[in-house]
Amino acid sequence: MKHIWTILCKKSITDSETNMISLFDSFEQVDVNVKTTKENIDKPISIPMEYEVVSYWIKDKDEDIKSFFVSVEFLDPDLKSISVFKQEINFPENLKRIRTRIKSPGLSLTKSGTYIFKVGYKIDDKGKYKDVIDIPLDVILHKDTVPQTQAVS
Repeated sequence: MKHIWTILCKKSITDSETNMISLFDSFEQVDVNVKTTKENIDKPISIPMEYEVVSYWIKDKDEDIKSFFVSVEFLDPDLKSISVFKQEINFPENLKRIRTRIKSPGLSLTKSGTYIFKVGYKIDDKGKYKDVIDIPLDVILHKDTVPQTQAVS
């Protein structure tokens, strides 16, 4: 099994006739303005921003893989885990390559800095995930403090 590439994008569409994928709005940085109160200034902020982590995998000609597991861990600038997405992928016998798409409705952010999407896989459910790539996301977080009644977080 070999990881070929991973892209962070806002949306992907697979053409049902050709099986070709279109990736829309790939990004490496987000700039976020948010209003918060002094009491909540250091708490994580959830940003409603749909995105996908799309990866391309191939299996070696000698491998007989029927399924595998993909993990995407989201780490903050201090390398603390914020969230982990795991998905079992069925790998049809007649295919030698496959794409995976892991979708999320939003981001949880703690501060400005470089966040990491750590992508890994494992063949069986019992082993450890093998890390294959770290995708950086630069975040510029602007927090404006406002009175309690005006805050939106």
